[in-house]
Amino acid sequence: MTRRLISLFFCLAIAFSVSAFLAADLNAQSPVHMTVRPAGPGGGNGGRKPIAFINGNVYLSPEDENAPEEPGAGVTVTVIGKRASTGKVDTLYTQVNKEGRFMLMGLAPGDVFIRFSMIGYEEQSKAMKLNEGPNKVLVNLKPEKEVLDAAIKKERVNSVSVKGDTIIFHASAVKVNKGENAIDVQEQMPGVEVTTSSVTVLGETVENVYIDGALLFGNAPMRALNNLPAEEVVTIKSFQEYANKDPRHKISENETKQRVLDISTKSKGKGFMNVMALAGGGFDTDTTFHKFRYATGASASYFSEKLQVHS
Repeated sequence: MTRRLISLFFCLAIAFSVSAFLAADLNAQSPVHMTVRPAGPGGGNGGRKPIAFINGNVYLSPEDENAPEEPGAGVTVTVIGKRASTGKVDTLYTQVNKEGRFMLMGLAPGDVFIRFSMIGYEEQSKAMKLNEGPNKVLVNLKPEKEVLDAAIKKERVNSVSVKGDTIIFHASAVKVNKGENAIDVQEQMPGVEVTTSSVTVLGETVENVYIDGALLFGNAPMRALNNLPAEEVVTIKSFQEYANKDPRHKISENETKQRVLDISTKSKGKGFMNVMALAGGGFDTDTTFHKFRYATGASASYFSEKLQVHS
C-alpha cells in the first residue's frame, strides 16, 4: 500500500512538472494573449455608437502674479453637443473637483460648445471638435476685473460664448465686407454649416430667425439671413424652442424642439429695407448710327413683423 502511494505521488509530480514546462514554453512563444469576440452587425465594434468624452484640468490665477495657481475647485463646466445615445443636441453640466479635474462622458464625436464659469472669475467659452475617445482640455481662469480697457476688451472678444443652453455668436469677432449680409457672418462661425437653402448649428437645421426677438421675415430663415445687412448684426443667439408656442398648448413629454436664431442688431429697428440699383449703357454695333442706348433698374424690399413688400 505504501509503495502504491509513493508511485502515485511520483507520477503526479512528473505530470505537474511536464505541464508547467509546456505552459512556460507556450508563454515564451506567445507573450500577448487576446480574446477574440465575433463582430456584431455594425462591424468590429459590435454595432455600438462612437463615444467621446472631455476631461481636463482647470486652474485659477491669483490676483498676485507672483503667487501660484490654484486648482479650479467648484468651476462649472457646461457643454452643448450631441449625446452619443440619442444623437440629439443636449446641455450637460459638471463641476471641477478639488484637484482641479473634471470629466464629461456620453458625448458623440463632432462639434460642441463648452463654457467654464465661476463667480469672481472671467468666463471662458470655446468651440471644440471632439474625436472618439478622450479629448483633453486645459483651462486657466483669471480674476474678473470691474474696469477693463476698451482696446483690451475688444481684443479678447471670442467668436462664441455660452449662456445656459444658448450659444451666442459675436459678429465683431469676424470680418465682413460692405454689402454682405447676416448669412456671411453666420457661415464664419464654428459648428455652423451654410448652404444655399439652409443653415445648420450642431447638425440641427435652423427653422426660424428672429430679429431682435421679432419674426420680421416670417417663417423664412434664409430670407432673413440673406436680407439683413451684416453691419447691423451685433450677436446671433442660437437655441432650441418648442414649435408650438401657443400658451394654451400643453407640452407633451416627447415633444421635440426646433433650432432657431435670434439676431441682435445695432438699430433695434422694427423693420429693414434693402434697395438695389442697376444701370448700364453702350453704343449700337451698327457702323452707321452708333446710337447710344442705356438701361436702368432698381429693386426694393421692406420687411417688418406685420408687413413685407417687394418691388
